[in-house]
Amino acid sequence: MRPRLTAPLRLILAVVLAAVGLQVPLAALSAPAGAATGTPFACPQRFFQVSGSSNGGFYEYNAGTNAMSRVGSGAASGMNAIGYNTADDYIYGVASSKLYRIDATGTYTGGTAITGSFNGAGTGAVAGDFYGGKLITAPLGNGLWSSVDVATAASTTFSVTAAANGFAPAGDWYAADLTVQGDVAYGLNDQTLYIVKMDTRQVSTRILSGPTNGNYGAAYSDSSGNAFFYNNSDGQVFLVTAAELAKATGSSAQPTAVLVGGGPTTPKLAASNDGATCPDAVSPYVPEVDDSKSAATNIGDTTATLTGNATANNSTATLSFCVGTDPALDGCTTVAATPGSITGTSPTDFTAGLTDLDPGTTYYYRPVAENAVGTNEGEIKSFTTTDSAPESQTITFDALDGMTMGDADQALSASASSGLAVAFTSLTPSVCTVVAGKVHAVAAGTCEVAADQAGDADHAAADRVTRSFAIDKKSQTISVSGPNGDRELAFGASGTVTASASSGLDVAWTNTTPDVCDVDRDTGSVTMLAVEDCVITFAQAGDGTYAAAPGTSLTIAGVKAAQSITFDALDGMTMGDADQSLSATASSGLTVAFSSLAPSVCTVVDGQVHVLAAGTCVIAADQAGDADHAAAERVTRSFAADLREQTITVSGPNADRELAFGASGTVTATASSGLDVAWTNTTPDVCDVDPDTGSVTIVAVEDCVITFAQAGDGTYAAAPGTSLTIVGVKADQAIDVDGPSTALAGDGVTVTATADSGLDVAWTNTTPDVCDVDPDTGSVTMLAAGSCVIEFAQAGDEDYAAAPGESLTIVVSKADRPQTIDVTVRDRAFTDAVVDVDASASSGLPVAVTVVSGDCAVADGQATATGATTCVLEATQAGDDLWAAADPVRRTVVFADPADDRVTVDGASFDGDRPLLDVLANDPAGLTLTAVTGAAHGTAGLSAGKVSYLPAEGYRGADTLTYTVTDGSGDTATAVVRVTVRNAAPTVSDVRTRQLAGSTVQVEVSATDPNGDDLVLAARSRTEGVRVKVEGMTVRVTAAPRVSGKADVELTVTDGAGGTATATLRDRVRPQPVRSATRSLTSDGTTVAWSKARTDDAGYRVRVDGEAICTTARLSCTVDRVLGPDFKVTVEVLGKNLTRSANVRAATVGTGEVLIATVYFEPDEDTLTRAQRRALNRVVRKIQRIGFHTAHLAGYTDSDGSIAYNLDLSRRRSNNIAAYLDARGGIDSEQSWFGLDDPVADNATAQGKAANRRVEILVRY
Repeated sequence: MRPRLTAPLRLILAVVLAAVGLQVPLAALSAPAGAATGTPFACPQRFFQVSGSSNGGFYEYNAGTNAMSRVGSGAASGMNAIGYNTADDYIYGVASSKLYRIDATGTYTGGTAITGSFNGAGTGAVAGDFYGGKLITAPLGNGLWSSVDVATAASTTFSVTAAANGFAPAGDWYAADLTVQGDVAYGLNDQTLYIVKMDTRQVSTRILSGPTNGNYGAAYSDSSGNAFFYNNSDGQVFLVTAAELAKATGSSAQPTAVLVGGGPTTPKLAASNDGATCPDAVSPYVPEVDDSKSAATNIGDTTATLTGNATANNSTATLSFCVGTDPALDGCTTVAATPGSITGTSPTDFTAGLTDLDPGTTYYYRPVAENAVGTNEGEIKSFTTTDSAPESQTITFDALDGMTMGDADQALSASASSGLAVAFTSLTPSVCTVVAGKVHAVAAGTCEVAADQAGDADHAAADRVTRSFAIDKKSQTISVSGPNGDRELAFGASGTVTASASSGLDVAWTNTTPDVCDVDRDTGSVTMLAVEDCVITFAQAGDGTYAAAPGTSLTIAGVKAAQSITFDALDGMTMGDADQSLSATASSGLTVAFSSLAPSVCTVVDGQVHVLAAGTCVIAADQAGDADHAAAERVTRSFAADLREQTITVSGPNADRELAFGASGTVTATASSGLDVAWTNTTPDVCDVDPDTGSVTIVAVEDCVITFAQAGDGTYAAAPGTSLTIVGVKADQAIDVDGPSTALAGDGVTVTATADSGLDVAWTNTTPDVCDVDPDTGSVTMLAAGSCVIEFAQAGDEDYAAAPGESLTIVVSKADRPQTIDVTVRDRAFTDAVVDVDASASSGLPVAVTVVSGDCAVADGQATATGATTCVLEATQAGDDLWAAADPVRRTVVFADPADDRVTVDGASFDGDRPLLDVLANDPAGLTLTAVTGAAHGTAGLSAGKVSYLPAEGYRGADTLTYTVTDGSGDTATAVVRVTVRNAAPTVSDVRTRQLAGSTVQVEVSATDPNGDDLVLAARSRTEGVRVKVEGMTVRVTAAPRVSGKADVELTVTDGAGGTATATLRDRVRPQPVRSATRSLTSDGTTVAWSKARTDDAGYRVRVDGEAICTTARLSCTVDRVLGPDFKVTVEVLGKNLTRSANVRAATVGTGEVLIATVYFEPDEDTLTRAQRRALNRVVRKIQRIGFHTAHLAGYTDSDGSIAYNLDLSRRRSNNIAAYLDARGGIDSEQSWFGLDDPVADNATAQGKAANRRVEILVRY
């Protein structure tokens, strides 16, 4: 339960909130000043919400039964943004910018106008909850929130902004619900969960798995940190547990919402404006375990009794104990408790008796309470069984003889005084081993063998006895041959050398002159690298069987090698060509040098020939030799070099080579050699030429002639000369006219006309009767209606051609003044009324009013009707010479009287509450009730704009009322209401329940009859396998073990007077769990298997640490990853209609193992390299990630060396890896050493031996 805030805690909270920027007066954490009297809630363990569809009605939601029940009769239209104030235990809400308080009886008080800045007025979607002692309101789709002080009704606003949360895109607040937990606020809309950190005021979003789309209107939380959301669209409630909320804010995994109650609430609220709950409200789903009451008693050698205590929290919880010898209870055994399940809200003790325990063994246990929402596992505790003291015993072990390597195995002989069998082990496995009761020599040295007897139920373990003896080695020699009879090789040549030991062991080669020769021990190949003596030494160090052989050596003399040059032919070149590459190689592989034998014609630079002048170029190629090669004979190559040609290219200024007077164009002239081109303007009076820019400008209308030349240089000859002729032509010009297109008679306007050549424009007025034109000033005066036409011209000169003619037409119109009509008339009247019609025009001219449609007439400014009709009137004014005709105006008058009514009401005792009859519903709008008479068989009156009618008690039949109305103008009319009083049918409510398959549940049915008649209940099951029995108003429902999902029962209630009501008992049957489940390792994953469920058409879901990873109809599932002991693997049964069973934990079984990595070593090396340590770091992380704490190491070697040496080498390698795994990740190791046993490749090759020098790292259960 969440503790109440004491005064010091409130002060601390206020300081903290102020520190994060939310100003909270200390008074806001106290009870509201001057609060009215009422009944506080006393922090109930229940949920509440207001409904917009029920005129602000106040409802309590029972999460256990999924039922809504109205509290009191209070209401406030548009009530929303409600929250529970722990300072005074009242609920506060907002309606139409006013603050209300709701007490435990459902009474609304207050209605105080909210002052200050407030965003959330009216009846829109506004969510609310308390934070920092103030009512926080959050409008839908709006980031401007308000903080309302409920003591003063003063409000301030603050902004909530979007922020990325690392797991989903940033979001803007768009939820119509709000619940605050600590410093985090949550809202839900469709499948989007909105999360606001109240200290930073930033909102982020996550997509939920599970909820239906829709507009969620209410949200509330319980003391366990679970959040509930009410879907206005389908009336269903969804639960997001505290664990899923934590996942939404701190994990990349998708959080999940689950449906509670199995469907819509009873009744379903069409629109839930908001919800509220005390922060101490208990979750109705997740059970609780009291660790202080769990204990182990009655402990013996093989038996014990376990005790636990749990609370079901308004649901059915299954009870058990998890028992095992592992301190972390990995792979524990589930032991059913007595009782096996509990319900309700009271703490309950439960026990379990344990048998077949091992004496003197420590067992670990914890209590477990589980239901459909989640599992609560208690604290792990332990106890140790008792054990009786066994008898002692001794061992007699015969002495052992000395051995030589290769001797037959020696038999071992020992006996125990108890008569029990004695076990032998080698204490020096690198020297000797024990196989089938015999000792086997592995290597030279001292062999020590131990004899042990472990005891049994009656005997203690005997003291160990050891025996030792010596093992000796054999001798060997080395033979060497090759590479030829002279034992001589030329530089770069290769030969073959062989070396073997009489023992058959590999001979070690050492090249003592690595700068002189290259030696390949695997193939015996020797290659000369220098002209000197090559010396190779040979050794065999021996092994566990053979001693080291005497060393020997081989000397091979080196001699020089000859060489020759290959020089590629050269191509001819032209002056200016790119340099030509030279290519020549020496058979020795040494670099070839190039030189020019004609330096005035060509040179050699960086291995390329460069042409300097025309002539014959000769190039020589030489190689002088070195210490290993003689000089090569010179080789020469030659070719001819020639001069280059060039041309001039001229372009521009355009395709026609023509320019207008005053115009400019661009001319370009380039030589193909890239050398500068010389320009000459031969017609300077006709054109202006700029060779630097290529610009040519025509200054006279004649031909412009330019010539071009390029004289050449040392590389290029002179280019052929060329010229360009450009023809000069007259320039075009245009006239621009600016003036209006329309005007009214008598208006004066201004017109302009200009030529872009700057020459004067001539004006001609072709319509002097319509307008007067002054070309000097451009003034034009309108003389009459019609068209005013003016023409313009410019003839040109020696440089400009004549401009195209232009004209301007101005349309001159008559002047009409606008006018409007105003009509005043009421829009409704009774049929005998006379209605005044007032119509006038803004011009003062008379207005005509006529009837367009309807049975009515207009005369002398008044309208009358001959009966009920809709009369349409039209007012018109035709205008005159000064005023234009006005737009017609229409008005509608509806002539109608109130209509008679026929109604039917239930005959029943209403305890003074009279049914209200809305008699005006079918009458014209705007009428007001003034009186009601009649009611011979009951009582009639007026109430809240309606007729109230209460039939006499027990009366059923006809009655007549007459009511009078006024339309506000003083006119009145009457209508008749004919009432039929009928028998009132009973009512019965839908009911919901849940049960486990194979169980019986008892349900009370709520039904009432307005007439107080006795009621009879009948029930019928709609589901096969579900039986029902009725006792009074109680229904007993029994579900067979194979049933799951929805199991609806049809309910019928009759009152004996013909009245009948039906409802549905909606039962949701949870399937029974599987009896057992196991998990075992495969080569690349984990296989989970389980027993077959009793449920029809069952499905199964496997979860790992609560996350669903496999859903299937089969009895096993293979997960494509390794699941170590740290992972909690469970199996649940999936029934129909999304029902599921309790989770059953899968026990670890089998001997499977998974290879994590293989570490390879160099020959005779056991020290870890940097690369190996980096690889082992990844191995540590992988083992930890898949949930293991222990690795199994298996060491192997190649066949080089003795058996004892290789066993010891594999042990050292494995020990070094074990130490590193422990130091880097705290991973324990189990080790096995096989030496050269179990090779993965052929030891006859170097590649095979490299593959065999390995340590395998595995994990296993």
